[in-house]
Amino acid sequence: AVRLFAKGFDENALPPYYQWYEVAGGSGCPNFLTGAGGFLQSVWAGLGGARVHHDRLTILPTATPRLGNATSVTLQGLQYRGV
Repeated sequence: AVRLFAKGFDENALPPYYQWYEVAGGSGCPNFLTGAGGFLQSVWAGLGGARVHHDRLTILPTATPRLGNATSVTLQGLQYRGV
């Protein structure tokens, strides 16, 4: 999860404004919001340990890796199927 998180940011959100690009390295569509959404998914699913199943949502806190100096990940306001 940490590798994909870093790769998604380092290769697709580029200076000077760190906007998202469709293709790694800055080609393709600039301000690519779908890519930014995928990056956010890597936060809650990868770093947060959330797994979405057909009938349930599970959180696996023991699977949560460390990223840099972060010591925890907090997921607030989670809802699954309207609950």
